Amino acid sequence: FPDKFRESSERVSASAFVVYLGFLGVVGAFLIPGLFIDFGDIGSYVVMALVCVIISLVCFIFMIPGLRDDKDCVENYLAKCGEVEMESFSTVLKESLRQKSFKAFLIMYVLYSSLTALMTGSFIYFVRYVLQAEASVIALLMVALLLGGVISIPFWITLNKKMGDTRKVMITGGLVMICFAALMSAFTNLILALVVTFLYGFGLGGYWVMLDPVFSQVIDESIVNSEKRREGIYNGIRIVFSRIAGVIQVITLAFVHELTGFVEGAETQSTLAQIGIRLHMGLIPAIFMAIGILVFWKFFDITPEKAHHHKEEIIKLKL
Repeated sequence: FPDKFRESSERVSASAFVVYLGFLGVVGAFLIPGLFIDFGDIGSYVVMALVCVIISLVCFIFMIPGLRDDKDCVENYLAKCGEVEMESFSTVLKESLRQKSFKAFLIMYVLYSSLTALMTGSFIYFVRYVLQAEASVIALLMVALLLGGVISIPFWITLNKKMGDTRKVMITGGLVMICFAALMSAFTNLILALVVTFLYGFGLGGYWVMLDPVFSQVIDESIVNSEKRREGIYNGIRIVFSRIAGVIQVITLAFVHELTGFVEGAETQSTLAQIGIRLHMGLIPAIFMAIGILVFWKFFDITPEKAHHHKEEIIKLKL
């Protein structure tokens, strides 16, 4: 991504396209299972899983052409591969973690991933036990999320053009997410939940669109520091660290359910258990995200001027 799209405007536009597809994927991930799942019917989960596998295989086939390197990229690699020394992953990991901006980004990204993992994992509990509705209601909430995100993207792109600072736009989107994620814990009414989900999606659109452009700035800085292109390794580190979010999700759900007396498989839950569900649906993820945004705001030091300087240095390095 940073190599293919080198100008800030290109990165934001390309990221917006990715986010549009991402929103469709997120909504589809909730919409499709909801069409097949019947609470209490284990067989319906098997049917849902088979349908999702088929869809994933079709998407994988269409993805193959996009995974191939273009001709220029291959020629550039072949021209320089003999000059590049092999480096161990541990060596590159240590060097990358000495980069202040990358550490700030990683912490923020892990906590953002924790927010999304917790909220998505909580939807089915929230709908079944708090809203006391059918699984198909999950689809309504996802449509609200999609509409909020899709409608917001032109606004965030325009705001970025005026501000000229992707990190500030991303922080603003993150703050909107935090506010409305926390409010998800306050409501037990479907209409209000739909409104809050829509507004949460509005903030998510801004945060998500700026995520890759900001990460590209981190990559640009690493190229200037090391005089090498290491996008693949940096992306690998980012993915590895994002898996921590899954651990945080499981621990949080287990802790809250144990503390509030959640009964697995029961038709209804106690008032205390419902409060616990509302907390891990909204307030707890919002707290994680708030910590991540605070760390990012405090320690991410790539200003627009610094980002521009990095691009000039990369041109001089012919990388």
